[in-house]
Amino acid sequence: MPTDEMLKYYKYILDRYGKFIWRRCRKANIDTCLRNDIVQEVSLRLWQILANTSVERFRECEEMLVKGVTKNVLLMNLRDQKRRSQGYEMLGDANGLCYQPEESELCELSKYMTDADRKLLELYLQGFKLEEVAEIMGKKHSAVRQQKRRLEEKIRTLYKNNK
Repeated sequence: MPTDEMLKYYKYILDRYGKFIWRRCRKANIDTCLRNDIVQEVSLRLWQILANTSVERFRECEEMLVKGVTKNVLLMNLRDQKRRSQGYEMLGDANGLCYQPEESELCELSKYMTDADRKLLELYLQGFKLEEVAEIMGKKHSAVRQQKRRLEEKIRTLYKNNK
């Protein structure tokens, strides 16, 4: 449940970094319609991170989080545009979007992952370092490192079994 402090801080973050996010989109030559979607996606992801951590922890690395999330959302959208232009078909599933043919195996493997595994993988693929993932998830660095190792082994095993 969001507290008043979280809501005030979230508004502060959007006021402080909103123009930065918009300029980054413009610099990447993204059209105005898609810019609005990207700004909304960045703000949603920042809210999710804030909701899973405390205001104090978020405040410690706010600039890095805003820049990192913005960069990752932009790259993801640019990658999507490139894939669409190359004729890849977008496939929807319960765990998000994936693309044919490269990532269909990952979509299949994600059915066997726990929610914690999916969250770790999502944050790690967004470009966060393990220390940052641990902080966001509220776990110790060693626990996240071990979870990542086990997840990699699970993916390898499932991938070999599906081949």
